[in-house]
Amino acid sequence: YKNPEHTDKDGIFDLMKRAKEHNCRILCLTARSKELENETRKHMDHLKIPITEIHFCEDKGQYLNDILDKDDDLIFVDDLRGNVLDVLNDVKIAKSVMCYQFTISHEKL
Repeated sequence: YKNPEHTDKDGIFDLMKRAKEHNCRILCLTARSKELENETRKHMDHLKIPITEIHFCEDKGQYLNDILDKDDDLIFVDDLRGNVLDVLNDVKIAKSVMCYQFTISHEKL
């Protein structure tokens, strides 16, 4: 078992702070298997990310259509370009959709 590392610690905490200031719902949407729920929650705890609402699914775009309302604005952040494109193309129910892709550098700075 290897503890995860932040890819953008300042960025995630700033985003969460601004979302809370605007009374936004914050959730984690992962393609991990539901069997990995305990490990996923341990990772969130280790990273000190206070997200309790975690959803497990394979098709993120379709899943978001199922849980969002027509008055929702969506800001979606993912590391995989395919997921970002799927959400941009597939999410039809939300009032607005903004997507961001973050990249991970494996180089030590």
